[in-house]
Amino acid sequence: MTENNLHQVQNAQKPAQNLLYLIKKLIQEEQYEGLRLLFTSETEAQRNIEYIEEISSEVYHDICLANLNDSNYNNNLPLYICAEEILKILVTYATVDELILELLDVIEEQSSDNVFTTALRALQIALLRLGEKKPRVLQWSYNSVLVHLNKLPLPTYLSTGYDKEECALLEQNAQIEKLLMSYVTIGLFYDELVRDATTTLQLTKTGFRDCGINRRNVMCCFLLKLLDKPLALLDLSADENKTNTYTMQVATSLTNAITACIVDPFYFFRFLEIREVLKSNDVNCENIFIMEETLPSVALGIYYYMLLVRKVGTEHVPKVYTPLYVFKSLLILATILAYEDEPALQFQSLLLNKYALQQLQNIEIPFDVLQLNDFQKMMERLCEFCASCPHKDIRHLGPVVLNHYILQLDEKAQMALMHHLLEKVGYDSLKGFIIMKFKDACDVKLFNTNDVRIEFVNQFLNNIVAKKLCVLHHGVQSDLLNMSEVLISTLNVLIYFASHNLVQHTEFINLYPQIETNFVEPLRDAVNLSEAHYKARIDQCEKGLDAKDDAKLLQQVQMMDIKITNDTVGTEDNEDSNVVFSKEKKLQVFNDNIQKLNIILHLLSTLGMFMEVTMKKKIVPYVK
Repeated sequence: MTENNLHQVQNAQKPAQNLLYLIKKLIQEEQYEGLRLLFTSETEAQRNIEYIEEISSEVYHDICLANLNDSNYNNNLPLYICAEEILKILVTYATVDELILELLDVIEEQSSDNVFTTALRALQIALLRLGEKKPRVLQWSYNSVLVHLNKLPLPTYLSTGYDKEECALLEQNAQIEKLLMSYVTIGLFYDELVRDATTTLQLTKTGFRDCGINRRNVMCCFLLKLLDKPLALLDLSADENKTNTYTMQVATSLTNAITACIVDPFYFFRFLEIREVLKSNDVNCENIFIMEETLPSVALGIYYYMLLVRKVGTEHVPKVYTPLYVFKSLLILATILAYEDEPALQFQSLLLNKYALQQLQNIEIPFDVLQLNDFQKMMERLCEFCASCPHKDIRHLGPVVLNHYILQLDEKAQMALMHHLLEKVGYDSLKGFIIMKFKDACDVKLFNTNDVRIEFVNQFLNNIVAKKLCVLHHGVQSDLLNMSEVLISTLNVLIYFASHNLVQHTEFINLYPQIETNFVEPLRDAVNLSEAHYKARIDQCEKGLDAKDDAKLLQQVQMMDIKITNDTVGTEDNEDSNVVFSKEKKLQVFNDNIQKLNIILHLLSTLGMFMEVTMKKKIVPYVK
C-alpha cells in the first residue's frame, strides 16, 4: 500500500473514531440527551449511523456491556437507559452476526432480570432484521433463552409433587415468581417474532409444508420447549373454578402462539410413529419435527394437554381426523408423560388419557391397539398409579381411567386385557378392582345394548371366572388373607350371575358344578380352618400363652396402620423377627383377620342361597 493510500484510509477511519470519542465523552459528562441527539437529529443521525458499523465492537464492550448492570439500574438509571438505547442502535444499524453471539453470552450467563430483559429486547430487533435468513442463528438464539430458564433455581417439591395447600401457594414462592416473570419477559420477546414469522407459510416445490429448519419451524419448536419443564411442573390443572393464574396466562399465550405457527394443531400427529422408529435407530433427519432433540415429546404432550384438556384454542382443531386416529396419537404422548418422574406430568397424562377416551364416544377400541407397545406400557403404568402411587389425586384418577379403557375396548380386546392384567398385576386390591370392572362390562353386554352379546359373557365365565378366578392353588392350605380382596370380588361376581334374571341364557349353570367342586367347597373348608386357627390364637393371646411374633404378623399390622388398601406397602425390607407386639395389637390383628374371613363366609352363604333358589326354579342349562 502506498503512503498516499494509507493516508486516505486513515482519513476515512477518523470520523468513526471521532464519533467513538464523542460518545465516550458525552457519557463521561453525563450528557445523555446530547448523546441521544447524535442518532436522532435530522442533521447528525444519518452521518453518524453510517459510521456506527466501524465502531460497533468498541461501543458494545466499552459502553453497553460496561454500563448495563444492576448497580447502574438501581443507582444511575439514566446511564443504564442510555446504554440500553445505544445497544438498540447497534443491533438496528450494525452487522448483527457478531452482536447476536455477544448477546447470547449475556442471556445465558446473566443472573440480573434487568440485563436479561435488555438483552432480549436487543436480540428481538436483531432477529427481526435477519428475517428468513440464517435459521441456525435463530436456533442458537432460542437455545440460549432456554439455557437461561433452566438455570433458574426452583423448589424441590416441583419435582417430588405438592398437595392442594402447597399448590394454592405456588405463585407466592419467590423462586417460582422469578420464573414466571422470566416467562412474561420472554413472552414480550417472542410475540413480535411470531407475528413476523407467521405472515407467510413456507411450502416445498411439491406444495407441501416445508418441515426443515426455517424461521417458522424453529420458532414453533422453541415455543413448544418453553411449554415443557419447568413451566409444565407448575399448576396447569383443569379446575374451571380457579382464577386465571399467571401460570395459566403464560401457558395459554404459549399454546396460542404454537397454534399460530403450526396452523393445524394436529399436524404433529403424522410424525409420532416415525419418531418412535427413528428413536430406536438413532438416525439423523432433516425434518425438524421428527427429532427428539429439536422437538421433545414431553413438550408435545403438554401442548395437547393445554389444547384439548384445558381447551385453549380448540376452535382451531380440525374436524376431519377420525377419533380413533386422534386417540392413538394421544396415547403415544400420554404414555410418555406417564413415565416422567414428576407427579404433575403423570397427572396431566391421566387427564389426557381421559380426554382421548371420551372423544371416542361409542367407538370401540379394536384388538390391534392392544398390540401397540404404548398401550401395553400405559396399562402397566395405570396399574402402578392405581395401586402404589403415593399421590392421592393420581391414585384416585387412575382407576377411573383404567375403568374407561376396559369399557371402551371391543370384546376380543377386553378378554385379552383381562388375561394380561390378572397375570401381570401384583396387587391383590387392584386385581379385585379389575374383576369387578369386567363384571360391569358383562352387565353392559347383557342390559345396556340393543344387541345382547351373550357370547362375550360366556367367554368371561369360561376363560376368566372358571379358569382364572375360581382356583385355590393350595387347596385348604391357601393363604386366604393375602387373597381376601380377590376372593371377595370373585364371590361377588358369582353371586351376580347366580342371581341374574338372564342366568338361563349363559353357561353359568353348566359351569357351577365344576366351580362348586374346585372352588366353593375347598374355600368354605379353608375359611373354617383359618377361622378356627385365629380363634385359637386369640384364646392363647388372652391367656398370655401366645409368643409367636413373626414377619407375617408385622405385615398385617402395617396393613392395618396404613388403612388405605391401594397405598404402597413395602414389607420385604421390614421383616424383623425381633419385633415385639403388645397384646392389644395382636388381638386387633387377629380379630381383623376373622372379620375378613366372616365376609368371605357370608358371601359363600349368599351364593349358596341364590344357587338353591335357581335350582328350585328348574332353569334349563344353557345350550349353544
